Parts: sequence; structure tokens; C-alpha cells
Amino acid sequence: MAIFPENDTILKLDGITRVFPGVKALDDVSLAVRHGEVLALVGENGAGKSTLMHIVGGVLRPTSGRIFLDGNEVKFQNAHDAQLQGIRVVYQELSIVPNLSVAENIFANSQPVNALGLVDRRELNRRAAEMIEIFGEDIDPDMPAGQLPIGKRQILEILKALTFSPRVVLLDEPTSSLSGSETETLFRTIRTFKEKGVSFVFISHHLPEVFEIADRVTVLKDGVYQDTFEISDINEDDLIRSMVGRSIDEMFSNRSFYSGKVCPVLDVTGLTRRGEFEDVSFTIHAGEIMGFAGLVGAGRTETAQAIFGINMPDSGSIKINGSVADIRSVRDAIKLGIGYLTEDRKLEGLFVSLSISENFVCPSLERFTLKAGIMDDSRISSYAGEM
Repeated sequence: MAIFPENDTILKLDGITRVFPGVKALDDVSLAVRHGEVLALVGENGAGKSTLMHIVGGVLRPTSGRIFLDGNEVKFQNAHDAQLQGIRVVYQELSIVPNLSVAENIFANSQPVNALGLVDRRELNRRAAEMIEIFGEDIDPDMPAGQLPIGKRQILEILKALTFSPRVVLLDEPTSSLSGSETETLFRTIRTFKEKGVSFVFISHHLPEVFEIADRVTVLKDGVYQDTFEISDINEDDLIRSMVGRSIDEMFSNRSFYSGKVCPVLDVTGLTRRGEFEDVSFTIHAGEIMGFAGLVGAGRTETAQAIFGINMPDSGSIKINGSVADIRSVRDAIKLGIGYLTEDRKLEGLFVSLSISENFVCPSLERFTLKAGIMDDSRISSYAGEM
């Protein structure tokens, strides 16, 4: 059991264990967060980082173990209890209400009211503008939040967490949708609030960001606490070794490159859609992974959507296995063997009111339909089980 200096600790977790049916997600995890520090929490997928965050945020209760704030034990029955104690969580899954304004989202459930008990919209927008200015963003407080691009929505989530004098802020992959400049602004804002005594738990898979913003870093592996390091006492190689249990001698495996004689699976030439992207050309061969890099607004998503038939390009050609592909709809793209994973997986990629099984078969309903046009439930269940 770890021993912590109580006078320097705002948040202490002592022997936190969380068991789900058949899985021990966390096993006797103890760690401490100091006043006014950024503690990075790292580990592979499945290490228990998000589960720990949900417990601290009051969403889940630990199977065993204790939580202390400023030396006093606390027990959260729900997320509201944690918020009342000054703990704010920015989840990776966004919780923006799209048809409410930016200001209404920032001050959700706590809008300023006038003498009649009605929302004081002028004061609401003024306070929201102050918060937006702290982050250095040019966002209209009165615009519907659903009109914001995904990166700005992530910023809005962070602003919500910083609104009510938080003591501890937990950030789960906060930079996953941010551009480089937006990440710099986030880090500048974190440092500003650190100077005011606010503590942060920063969860990230981007290790260079960890070394840039964190004071210390805690490693979890398979739900078990490994170690906590001062950021100045460890390098990236040692941190990776602590996360995966072995050294990583080679970040990229040797890959064979294809000669020009091999027909590419996908050949895009001069693809253009005015105002979004221009003269995009590339080829992809069988078994190859190509990455698209660029800032927010560079046209990466729009290019993918044009190839998938969501939006029609103005000019250019697409070839599949050497043959010109006439893609005029998503249905055409699917028939040609093209798949698309959306940027906003919750809003655009899932039918959240349907079952998991129904979501699995949505792109290929013909395969699971009987002659009378009735869905074949047994085939759907069998396929979903296999998946």
C-alpha cells in the first residue's frame, strides 16, 4: 500500500478495486494527485484508465477501496456528488446538446436568472464570452452548439468543466479532436488554472503531450498500478517499457514497397470539390495503410466523404482495381467494397436507438432480408454473435 504526503495531496485513491462480471478492471490501485499539478495517467487500451476516471467522477462506485479529498474520505453516489466536491470530468464521449446554444451548454443546469426566475440571456452570454476568451477562441456564445466542428465541441466540453471553480479536472484524451494550435491553447489554459491551484489528471496516448504538460506520470497495466514518475526522471522509452512490460526496439516494422507494375486497389486522381479540397491524388495497394495528416479544415474528412459517395466531387477520377468507379451514392461505394468510419462516431456512425445487432447489419440489409421483405432475426443474431 502506497504512503502519500497528506499535506501536499488534494486527491488520494487508496486500494481502488472494480470488478465487472468476469473482469477485474482495477486491482488495488492507489495513487495521489497533488495540489496544482498535472498528473498524467497512461497505459495501453484496457489498462483501467477510463474506469478509474469514472469512479473518481462518481459515475461508477468502486467494488472496494477509498477516495479522499484534502484528507477527508468521500463517497460519491453519482456524478452530481463528485461535481459538488469540485471534481469535473471531460469525457472522451462528447455530451454537447446540439440544439442549445454554446452559452447554454457551458452553463447547463446553472444558467443565471433574473428576478422573475427566467434565464437572463444577456448575463448568460456575457459569462460564456468570458470563458471563451480565457481559452482564446472566437466562438459566438449564442450560436447553436451543433453547428460547431468536432474540435470546437471538444473545447466546449473543456470550458464546461472549467466553469465552476473546479478543484480537480480529469481530462480523458482531450486532444483527440484538437488541431496543433488548439492543443497549444488547451495547454496554456491548463497552466493558467494550475497557477490558481487547480489539479488535473491528464489521460492520453500521445506521449509527447504527456512530457510537455505533465508534472508526474502514473502508469497502469492490466488494471494494476505500476509506478509514478516525476516527468523529469523518465524518458519516453522507459515510460513505454513500464506501460507494455517490454522494450520497444522498433516503432515501425519493415515494410515492402510496391512497384509501379502492381495495380493499386484504390487510385484517386485530381479529385476536387470546390471550397473543400483540390487536386487530391494518391494510390493505395493491397494490404497497405495510408495516413492522411493535416490541420482541422484541411479537407481530409471531406475527401473521404467524396470517395464514399456522401458528397459528389466536382472533378477527378476514382479507380477500384484499375477500373473507373462511378460512385454516385453511399450504396455505390459499399457495393464496390468501400467502408467508412465517421469522425463523429456517435452522431454520424451509429443508430443509438437501435440494438447492437441491428447496427451491425445496417450497411447490408439485403443479406439479412427474407423474400417477403421481412428481416431474418435468426441470421442477424447469428452474425452479430460472430462479430
